[in-house]
Amino acid sequence: LAALKETGFVDETTTLIIDEKRQLKGELESLGLKVLSSEGNYLFFRGDPGLAEKLLGEGILIRDCSNYEGLDEGYYRTAVKRHKENLLLIDALKRIL
Repeated sequence: LAALKETGFVDETTTLIIDEKRQLKGELESLGLKVLSSEGNYLFFRGDPGLAEKLLGEGILIRDCSNYEGLDEGYYRTAVKRHKENLLLIDALKRIL
């Protein structure tokens, strides 16, 4: 019951995700990646085939979605994280792309 009454943390987290998602989406688009709509705490985007493997070499894991029905190589998903972690992703993408 106490957890259900704790609305402050939920409100803070929701605001963080909304703000970070907006910023991360803008950064990905500025790098030439096509970001598709999503309602969750992740971003679904299209980039060059092999991008997931290149990021893994940088110590960053994104979801390769090429095995989703109807998709091919070049579709990815990444979680919206804290600002510092999102910047690490963007910095790695800048080096790779």
